[in-house]
Amino acid sequence: MTFSSINFLCKIQRREYLESYQHGNLYMKNVLYHRLNEAKYPNSGIGDAEEGLLLKGGRSTLSCNGEVVALLKDFELFTCDKNPIFCTMCSDWKMIDENTLFFKPEERVISDFVFGDQSEYGIILIDRNPFLEKIEKALNAQGLWGCSNCVNYTDSINQYDEKYEPAFRKRIRFSYQHEFRIWIDVETNDSFELDIGDISDISLIFPIEVLQNGITVAFRKEGKIND
Repeated sequence: MTFSSINFLCKIQRREYLESYQHGNLYMKNVLYHRLNEAKYPNSGIGDAEEGLLLKGGRSTLSCNGEVVALLKDFELFTCDKNPIFCTMCSDWKMIDENTLFFKPEERVISDFVFGDQSEYGIILIDRNPFLEKIEKALNAQGLWGCSNCVNYTDSINQYDEKYEPAFRKRIRFSYQHEFRIWIDVETNDSFELDIGDISDISLIFPIEVLQNGITVAFRKEGKIND
């Protein structure tokens, strides 16, 4: 296979789901689902209780025509709840030499996403640029649009210019995940599926065990990966 760049994306998941992704079937949950997951899995790195957080404050007042009509205390305002997001990981590659790259995530990344029998899990390595091109093409065909970016890890609440920006913020304690997200401008009460066509030519699936020693990628001069 040939990779266009070293901009790889990774995703740890059960192998059956990874194989579905490789066939081009992207399955994603909405922002609200991810926000509720922190309470559901309190001892893992799954979800963030501030997913999609737009505003947060202590005691405040709400006025109308100069008159106080409500007292706000410890309020939170969320957005993007119904927008689906596809979550991956920006691989933190180390350059061994001019033709060789090495990647090994922190152990807690694996423990965050692997439950039970490790043999049921794997990791998919995807060439980011053509992957995003396929997604854009599939969205255009349905009259939809989306955006993608690395997650911004900060405990501060910023002012946002675009409605999708809160979906790309998580608290600093999750920064070890190096997350890369794809946000879709469509609303769903639960999940959303997008068929982008087969991506087996721009992806590889490895057993989860390889992450214990890390993944080494060696390139030949013509840009092809040595599997």
